[in-house]
Amino acid sequence: MLRMSLFCLAILLCTACSAVSEDTAVSEPPPVGSQDTPAAEPQPSDATPEATTYGPKDFEAHGWTIVCQAVTFNDHTFTSAPDQLEKLGIKEVMAYRGQIVGGGFDEKFEFTTMSQEARDYVKQLTAEKGITIRHYGVVNAKTPEDWRKLFEFAQELGIQAIVSEPEYDELEMVDALAQEFDIRVGIHNHPLPTKYWHPDIVIHHIKDLSDHMGISGDTGNWARSGLDPLECIKKLEPLDGRIVEIQIKDMTHGYNVPLGTGQSDVAAMLRELKSQNYQGPFVIEYFTKRDTKLNEIRESLDHLYRVAAWIE
Repeated sequence: MLRMSLFCLAILLCTACSAVSEDTAVSEPPPVGSQDTPAAEPQPSDATPEATTYGPKDFEAHGWTIVCQAVTFNDHTFTSAPDQLEKLGIKEVMAYRGQIVGGGFDEKFEFTTMSQEARDYVKQLTAEKGITIRHYGVVNAKTPEDWRKLFEFAQELGIQAIVSEPEYDELEMVDALAQEFDIRVGIHNHPLPTKYWHPDIVIHHIKDLSDHMGISGDTGNWARSGLDPLECIKKLEPLDGRIVEIQIKDMTHGYNVPLGTGQSDVAAMLRELKSQNYQGPFVIEYFTKRDTKLNEIRESLDHLYRVAAWIE
């Protein structure tokens, strides 16, 4: 009887130690590539080719494109961005106002101060490298005059959309400029406590404006605000084509990780966007300065292409 009691006690102690060990492990941020509650992998349909046959064309077939936010390479100048993008097979970039232009120009990519010489240099550089500056942001202006300068700047550089967070009482003015210059504006969601943190807020403020006014949805910032990114994307359906861009991110314990390795259901988000007939850019944005940055981006692109091949 005594042996049986000691045996049961030993089992209970082992179970308790195991539970404590699991709790301790969860309390620390995992390394890049580890998974806490990983999203389910997309499953191919009967008509889907083998997994080895996916690539950028599968992604582009849905009307999607990849844009890289230049802040990803903010530890270098904008001049170096095209060479970095070439390594990734990306042809479109989202310019960042805080980045140094480079190429002999020690000034920032700032619409209010960037010299005409620097602008001409950037236009020549991107033309030679085959790179398109598709979007610019996140950027705001302080006065009506500066808002006009912002749109003139975007028009000169061939920028298709400005990503911004205008004050509520500026939205009609910004909409008028967007229509005048035929440049779209994507309202961006930074995390709480910023004014556009929730998709319902964005929808409320732009629903009566023109189609030039849309949303720039950052799935990572929704997650940081305690929201479910998939549910946020579902809320965008009433906008009917007014998604300017999706900044697609995967998260684990608040940290950005390569797509498909974290807690976000990236495959479900892409399927939902497909169901809404979204055709536009997915923005890749990395703030990390890790030496593995390029490989992590490649891993993210690989996941996007693989999911796209499995979506009908």
